[in-house]
Amino acid sequence: MAIDLLNLGTVADDRTGDTFRAGGTKINAMMTELFAFKDAQGFVFVALESEFPVQDATTITLESKVVYIISAAISTAKRFIVEDAAVLTSFNVLGPVLEYTGTGSMFTGSDVSFIIKDIQISHPSAQGFNFTDTVGNVFLYINANVRTVSGTKYGTFNNMQTVFITGSSSLDMDDGVTFTGANQTVCSFNQFFMQSTSASFIGADLGTSIALTWEFTDLILVAPAGAIGIKGAASSANVTANAVATVTGGNFAGIATPLNGITNEDIRWRFQDNSGIRDTIIDALLSLTANATATTIGTISTPVLVAGTWVVEDTSLMTGTTAGRVTFNAELTRRLPVLIVADVEPASGTNKLIKLYLAKNGTIIAASGRQVKADAANPLNVTVSWQLDLTTNDYLELYVENNTGTTSILVSGAVLRVN
Repeated sequence: MAIDLLNLGTVADDRTGDTFRAGGTKINAMMTELFAFKDAQGFVFVALESEFPVQDATTITLESKVVYIISAAISTAKRFIVEDAAVLTSFNVLGPVLEYTGTGSMFTGSDVSFIIKDIQISHPSAQGFNFTDTVGNVFLYINANVRTVSGTKYGTFNNMQTVFITGSSSLDMDDGVTFTGANQTVCSFNQFFMQSTSASFIGADLGTSIALTWEFTDLILVAPAGAIGIKGAASSANVTANAVATVTGGNFAGIATPLNGITNEDIRWRFQDNSGIRDTIIDALLSLTANATATTIGTISTPVLVAGTWVVEDTSLMTGTTAGRVTFNAELTRRLPVLIVADVEPASGTNKLIKLYLAKNGTIIAASGRQVKADAANPLNVTVSWQLDLTTNDYLELYVENNTGTTSILVSGAVLRVN
């Protein structure tokens, strides 16, 4: 119905306005419609523990598709059982605190989605959240703008489709977030702050869980010596094949061990612009110094792999060998620049035309060839600059040819850089 305002008359007591009965009728009609709308939408305002509609001696049930709005500070020893699509909020991240004084998990749910937002909570003697998806990759946990005052552990999430925490903080947390299960899609922290005084604190413990997407954006962790930032399985085992986990813009400087089990050089992880963790780069640097082993040339104008013992100076997401090979290890195709600088000369004679090439997977890249005319004992510098796409297990090498004859060629020094 449209709003039906009371007729107040022109001036006080002029008896031209609504009668008491007519006015009351209007008020009753509008209040009836308002509460019918509230009930239809599933809104429940709660200022006391007793105002939660479904509860028993030890538990409070947050019913399916009902929005619970906390309007005053509440302390309860009853744990919360969450039904599917329940929502809990106070519409104010600095508003009244919902405190749980029990020891079991504050919020638990099995095969349910749950949204908690714009609220303050506290669970000083318990874990905050414990949710399990028995099917796997179906149900969601969404936490937005929630301030946790204290707790023994943030929570445990098993096989959830989505765990999304954004704009939230945990000010006094003994332990962080634990993930279990091998069938998750999105596990995302965005602008999430956790602080702890416990040396056993782990911000995010991935264990052996597997997800298609791990996103840690602007994650800030502060904890004492012994604490760990992100703990996971070695060799990118937490990340689905051909996917990439990202850690960007975080501050791990306040934690002694930012990473455990995973590294910034794991092939399915990318670290960028984090305080306390070095950026992930794709890079390889090999050098050949004071080489005295000449490359034997069997046929004129036929490229041959450069002979000599190389030093692998540095690699990341790539590997190098002393034979001068650089192999790309990442799973996703990348376009990368390549720079080769070499000193070349014939083993004997003068005015020998020598050409240097980059080769991919043993095949010469003809257009990369660069030629000089050199004399024995008088090496000339040659530079090859190139760019190309690399996929998993592609490898690069340096080849040389004699365009004048079959005299052996000495590459006395060289640098091969891919980045």
